[in-house]
Amino acid sequence: MTKREVLDGVIAHLESAGYEVLRQPSRSTLPPFLADTRPDAVAYRDDGNLAIYVIHRNQSARPDVGALQNVFKDAQRWSAKIHFINAADLPPAVGVEEKASIEAAVEQIDRLITEQQPGIALVLGFSALEALARRNRPQFERPQNAAAVIETLTQDGRIMQDEATTLRELLDARNAFAHGGLSLTVDPEDVSRLAAILRRLVREETVETAEVA
Repeated sequence: MTKREVLDGVIAHLESAGYEVLRQPSRSTLPPFLADTRPDAVAYRDDGNLAIYVIHRNQSARPDVGALQNVFKDAQRWSAKIHFINAADLPPAVGVEEKASIEAAVEQIDRLITEQQPGIALVLGFSALEALARRNRPQFERPQNAAAVIETLTQDGRIMQDEATTLRELLDARNAFAHGGLSLTVDPEDVSRLAAILRRLVREETVETAEVA
């Protein structure tokens, strides 16, 4: 079972138990004592909160579980929920793409729309979105659930709420087409909206890089 599958199962169980769960929380959304522990999810409920960690049992650089548990020793209303998986069960890591490759993908999306292949363009668009997220999120080194990518980019403030709504609406169509729904009708204008979001993300990353330099 992969890390994503384990986390999906844990989140589904917690939500059924009345928790409000936030996947891949950004540092800014965490209490200070948790910021450096990088939980895979956090869960909130009136009677107490949980920080969820899915750890590769055979990973050479895995966190020190004892030290992790000590973080919560004096924490009020917080506790850790740790799940172990074998690293051998994980899908292979995906390399970080150069910005130029993502720009080329966005240009290809425009060409595919012109060539009346919006379904293929839609799948490519979500691939480019994950590639962009991976450039800023080391924990995204392995294949990610597209919904988690959208939520993370929203939490990080990189996409606006209205853009997140657009992406969520497109996600069902992307999943259907990617998994064999080839007869699905995909609106080219919807894919153009996705391309516009990608272009803005690439452009703003360029500005951020220039400012740091």
